[in-house]
Amino acid sequence: MDFNSAMKAFADKFSLAIEPKDGAVVLDFNSVPVSFMDAGDAVVIHAPIGEPRQDAEAALLHSMLAANAALADEGFAICQDNATDGFAIVRSAPVETLDADSLAGIAADLVPLATEWRRKLAEMQYTISDN
Repeated sequence: MDFNSAMKAFADKFSLAIEPKDGAVVLDFNSVPVSFMDAGDAVVIHAPIGEPRQDAEAALLHSMLAANAALADEGFAICQDNATDGFAIVRSAPVETLDADSLAGIAADLVPLATEWRRKLAEMQYTISDN
């Protein structure tokens, strides 16, 4: 299965009107934007969590590094979001292993993680990113 086929199956199963543009689809889940991006033989699923203030980055980075060990067990990672200069939670999955149910499962796991990190960043007085 390729990216467009996987996204079509996902859209059909959940009655979504989506059309991949430039190899990407962005959906909103409970106010958390989630991007599904074509990376050739993989799909990268991405949810922005926020942009740090310059003066508080050390505490944030320490928290994120500690969290990455636990997130890695679930296949996720917190990394810099090059589009916003903020951070995002990401997961990559081989496109041939994906279908509507597996994409839904990844999104179902990602959204609560992103929501929790967005809350943590807001508590640390960071700017929440909706890009």
